[in-house]
Amino acid sequence: MKTSFVILILTLFFTNLKLQSQMQTMIFTGGGIQGYSENMENIRPFIELGIIRQYSREIHHARPNLSLTSKFVLSENPFAGLNVGGWIERPVIFGFHTIMYTNMKHLSIKIKPEIGWCYKNQIRITFGYNIPIYNHEHFLQTKTLGGEITGSYAFKIKKIK
Repeated sequence: MKTSFVILILTLFFTNLKLQSQMQTMIFTGGGIQGYSENMENIRPFIELGIIRQYSREIHHARPNLSLTSKFVLSENPFAGLNVGGWIERPVIFGFHTIMYTNMKHLSIKIKPEIGWCYKNQIRITFGYNIPIYNHEHFLQTKTLGGEITGSYAFKIKKIK
């Protein structure tokens, strides 16, 4: 079941043949902080790495994007997440992501709406909020995930034809 889901997502993400000539591929790198706390004790840094597929033409002055990234949360008990998302940008970003976190024992699923700013389709600063969909009762690290601030840069690796 999990393998079928991953194959379906990857197939939809990379093989939209109708739009292949109108898409460009970029490597996504980023980092930031997530969590919430009045005294900063539950704030955790993270790094993110993945692939972006960007539609080359603007639609109503906005540029749609799809992403598949891995997120690594750096803390006393580190954990990782698979992030599948999409957003439109120009220069304001409106996005939506689904993130599956794991510590290799337990699972947590969050959705994250976000808003932010983009410069030249490559530099981004966004703010999002992790909304829990499913959280294993023993996966305590993800219970305190709230707001998230991300800074990122996208390296173009495939030119548009």
